[in-house]
Amino acid sequence: MKKVAILVDWENLRKTLERAFKKFRISPDKFSYNDVDKLLLFIMSLLEEDEEVYRIFFYVSEPPKEARWRSATYSIDMDEKYRKIYENAVTFLESLKTKDLVSIRKGKLEFRGYNSQNKPLFTQKQVDMLIGLDMAHLSYLRLVDRVMVFSLDKDLIPALKIARVNGLQVIIPTYKGLRQASPELQEHADFIRYVDLAERLRNIS
Repeated sequence: MKKVAILVDWENLRKTLERAFKKFRISPDKFSYNDVDKLLLFIMSLLEEDEEVYRIFFYVSEPPKEARWRSATYSIDMDEKYRKIYENAVTFLESLKTKDLVSIRKGKLEFRGYNSQNKPLFTQKQVDMLIGLDMAHLSYLRLVDRVMVFSLDKDLIPALKIARVNGLQVIIPTYKGLRQASPELQEHADFIRYVDLAERLRNIS
């Protein structure tokens, strides 16, 4: 059996899932990423028969209660929607912490004002660095045979190079008809795992 570490850039995967819900009209009653058990089933479903999970590393950023950027301010007390998003994020993290073989790495969300629709803008920080550090640790100590990386961010290419140079095999999931791994990412992966999100999400139970 091949031992696999799964590294999940949650913000990246969350955006992919949201696009899938809209494009394929998947009801929240069928699959919600706030349902941690179903989310983990989805992630584990991408393992093949000759693979076993070592650990699932989740890279997440908890939204702030309040923040300031230049002359703009943000607070969960300003809008009930903001409070609901914050409470859902906290509940999600608390549930995730209790699951077997899950390790949480926290980055930061920095407030960057509002867009033209007056929606708050946030920028995720430190996650790429945390993924790179874990990738280096896993590869230098040869703790696993493979890493599966749930991210389509090209900034991770240096970390993928380190993993491969040190003998690990890299798996990148890519999503048919939705979000594809770029040629640059594919160049630095050993396996591209093609995922039919519509079918897979509808069959999670």
